[in-house]
Amino acid sequence: MAGNYSYVNGLRAKAFPINTAVGVTDTNLSLSGRAKCFNGLIIRGATATIASATITLIINNDTVIDGASALFFAKDAANPRQYFEFFRELEGADTITLRIEDSAAQQLDVLVYYQDR
Repeated sequence: MAGNYSYVNGLRAKAFPINTAVGVTDTNLSLSGRAKCFNGLIIRGATATIASATITLIINNDTVIDGASALFFAKDAANPRQYFEFFRELEGADTITLRIEDSAAQQLDVLVYYQDR
């Protein structure tokens, strides 16, 4: 295989467009019932405003990211396939909440990577 990429068996991705409001916006990141592992995520938004948002990621009552700048998880234009890994086992009936606290209304695109094996 060319390049430095390796095949990850069962890797899937799902996009979530999120319109934030001033204040707190909770979004349920609903994955397929076949999802067995949450791999990570990446966030895309306007460079000028994404820094105004902080995120908290909660997977099955486990706070995985707590009040971090969304800018830390922004897409890297040099490596658009890069994502930020937070491996967590899933059971198929999982509650995954992305809480965004924002001082400006904006649209963010969140791409979640997961495995069905």
